[in-house]
Amino acid sequence: MMKHIFNSEHSVNISDTEVSAGFIHFLSTPTIFAMDLVRKNLQMNGIETQVKYPDEIDAVHEHALLYVKMEQQEQALSILTSLDLLDFTIHHVK
Repeated sequence: MMKHIFNSEHSVNISDTEVSAGFIHFLSTPTIFAMDLVRKNLQMNGIETQVKYPDEIDAVHEHALLYVKMEQQEQALSILTSLDLLDFTIHHVK
């Protein structure tokens, strides 16, 4: 179920079945606020993202998920590391 839709130049919110081809799960965050911080910083550095926010009912038990283009995975990790934003994530690709 998709609860939110935001369209911008480099980011889109998605449902479980709508991850675009070429995008992979990159990280999760414990809150939507952490996701917005991470996503906006990646966007500002040219990383294309797709985001899935938990349904409001399940928000306590689910995490926001961030997907990036497969070929931008390394660049995204480098950006998050250099900006010291990994503390806002639950896990990330190494």
